[in-house]
Amino acid sequence: MNSKKEKSLLVINENREEFNKIVYDIINNPNVSALKEHLQHKNTSRFEHCQSVAFLTYLICKKLKLDYISAARRSNVT
Repeated sequence: MNSKKEKSLLVINENREEFNKIVYDIINNPNVSALKEHLQHKNTSRFEHCQSVAFLTYLICKKLKLDYISAARRSNVT
C-alpha cells in the first residue's frame, strides 16, 4: 500500500464483497432485477440507484456500529 487512496479503495472493495453477500438473495430476486429496466434518474436504473443507496447506508451504519446488515437489506428494496 503506497497511499491513503489505495488503502481506502481496498477497504471499499472488501466492504463491497461483504455487502454483496448480505444482499445476494435480494438482488437476484426477479422482481428486484426487473428494476434494471426502469430509470430512476437520466442515466441510472432504479436497480443501480437502490444499490448505491443501500451500499452507502451499509457503510455509514457499519462505521457507526449500528445494525448494518438490516440497514443494507432494507434500503435495498425501497
